[in-house]
Amino acid sequence: DRAGEIQDLAVMINEFEIFANKKGYATDELNQQKANNIDFLKNKQQQQIADFINDSAEINSIFE
Repeated sequence: DRAGEIQDLAVMINEFEIFANKKGYATDELNQQKANNIDFLKNKQQQQIADFINDSAEINSIFE
């Protein structure tokens, strides 16, 4: 399900950060990647909320 996908992504991002820190990758690059990932997750979450609202409206219209 969608919530599981977001959770999986968050775990992967965290694992990547740990790996990157061990390897000593450039912090600026890592911070940019982190910002991109956070934006991606926020957009995905907003889309899910919009989908939920649309689904709810559709379901409600059936019972009107």
